[in-house]
Amino acid sequence: MKRAAGALQPWQPQPYAVIDIDEHLLLSPPEWDVIMVGSGDQRRYRIGDAAFDRASGLLYVLEQYADGAKPVVHVWKVK
Repeated sequence: MKRAAGALQPWQPQPYAVIDIDEHLLLSPPEWDVIMVGSGDQRRYRIGDAAFDRASGLLYVLEQYADGAKPVVHVWKVK
């Protein structure tokens, strides 16, 4: 483990698993706001809040500025 080996500080998170969700995001900031939110990999405010419904195994992720100025909620089934 990285923490036991001293590679991580006690306050640094050590994730169990990681997934890159960019391929599932729309990443289309409104044309009038590209200066503020950026575009592509440099885009700010990619995602907002996230919630996990343990009973149904659903992960909800809010993508801000996905449809112009409107957000989109993505839902994934976690197994």
